[in-house]
Amino acid sequence: CDWSSDVCSSDLGLASAILHGIKKSSGTIVVVMDTDLNHDPRLIPVLVKNLKKSSMVIGSRFVKNGGMDNYLRYVASKIYNKYFLSLILGSGVSDNLSGYFVMYKDDLVPFLNKKIFFGYGDYFIRLIYSLKKSGFSFIEVPCYYKNRTYGESKSKFINMLFSYTVEAITYVHKK
Repeated sequence: CDWSSDVCSSDLGLASAILHGIKKSSGTIVVVMDTDLNHDPRLIPVLVKNLKKSSMVIGSRFVKNGGMDNYLRYVASKIYNKYFLSLILGSGVSDNLSGYFVMYKDDLVPFLNKKIFFGYGDYFIRLIYSLKKSGFSFIEVPCYYKNRTYGESKSKFINMLFSYTVEAITYVHKK
């Protein structure tokens, strides 16, 4: 697999698709969002506008006016982010699993590697931690996740909770 040029055929998950998209992009600003419209594209101008103030702007469910239609998942995710991930990562970010963000491509390029961009949503944990350790700053703007209109989520909450917990602990301790 040649990580400098394309997606590895053995890793066709979310993170490798994002890595591929970023590498193939030609603009100066990168917007990363879910294509199932779980992330509202109408928020993009707000994210980009705030990029003048910070290294990374994140669409967050857990800041004032953010949220989710699925209340139980919202509460569980908020508790997990606030009382576990935020403490472990020390990022000051309230939504460490959002995956909806904007950055200048030149700032992101040094982090485009298979040590960060593999797996599913856990890439965002690794990316935030790596950016924070490198002195990058974050701003979160309110984002609201609606229930899916089409399709079914591939996410299994308990499995993700376990795997993200293991990943957060091991990644932080490797660094």
